[in-house]
Amino acid sequence: MKTNFKKWVLVFLISLVAVVPVLKAQAITITPLGTPSSHGCLPGDYSPTNGWIAGCQIVGGSSTGAYATKDSPIAIQTPTFLASNFPNYYSSTGIPINASGVMAGFETDTSGQNNAFYWDVTYTTKALPLPSGGSVSEAYGINNSGSIVGRLAGIATQWDSPYTSSTSLGTLGGTNSVAYDIDNYGTVVGKSQLSSGTAYHAFLRIPGSSMLDIHPFTGANASEAGAVSSTYGEAVGTAYYSNGNADGFFRFTKPVQYVNITTACGSACQKTWAYNVNNNYLVVGRFTNSSGNYRAFLYNAFTNVFTDLNTLLPSGSVWVLEAASGINDAGNIVGIGTRSGGALEGFLMTP
Repeated sequence: MKTNFKKWVLVFLISLVAVVPVLKAQAITITPLGTPSSHGCLPGDYSPTNGWIAGCQIVGGSSTGAYATKDSPIAIQTPTFLASNFPNYYSSTGIPINASGVMAGFETDTSGQNNAFYWDVTYTTKALPLPSGGSVSEAYGINNSGSIVGRLAGIATQWDSPYTSSTSLGTLGGTNSVAYDIDNYGTVVGKSQLSSGTAYHAFLRIPGSSMLDIHPFTGANASEAGAVSSTYGEAVGTAYYSNGNADGFFRFTKPVQYVNITTACGSACQKTWAYNVNNNYLVVGRFTNSSGNYRAFLYNAFTNVFTDLNTLLPSGSVWVLEAASGINDAGNIVGIGTRSGGALEGFLMTP
């Protein structure tokens, strides 16, 4: 049994080392995702399997509509039907989506209140509200069992299928918290206010346990964990400093150690923000280059290789990739960018 395990580990590690060189060696395809988007309306997530993409797009004026699409073929759907389940509907944002095509997010009503929803895209054309008791609610993460996390009345919250009730996840001593992601074993990450009330720290919560403070760097005054790998519990997020700097981080679980992604990038980066991670230790996000411009990145935490995604584009490409928000286990990436200096819009990058 031990011998077989060692062989498996060896094969796994070899495959990890090969991921980035393979990505560079193959032709890259960029597919537009819907209509022009803003920084607050990017593709939210990329399912680890089955190619589901969740996000939002501009559907008229300043309002947005959640969408879910398969990566092949791209056929974005906008849930104008949300109005039937949310009487005061104004706009909606789809953020996470799982392998089965269940999306979560929140709709904003005409009074400006956010209300969490879930949408089983493959089986119905109806998005349904998550129970909130009338309080403000938002959904940010979902796993393959359909467990959804976010916040309800200012506290990190979990909703489990069939979504008849909610569970408070607590805080790190303060009065506010929010959960951003949940893995397939129920590990939750997010941020919480401390008892001092002056700062937020990234947290990780294992089922049956209280929140664990995973603030990554002592020099930072705040942090948040935005994503966790769906199987292995590796967390990524961003640390913030009083001088305005930001450092994306990767948290290894065994043994626990933190990698500063800005440091891994070197002189090419001023700041980094880590947004998502897959099961192959690949992290995506955005950074500011030496000119202060936003650019999308891919970081391999196992090999410590940082890549500006724009360097992977074919010669003559009209795209500038500004932020990467999701990556699946096949290495396909979603994010936002511009074409020929035009408006921001979503993209899908496939090797």
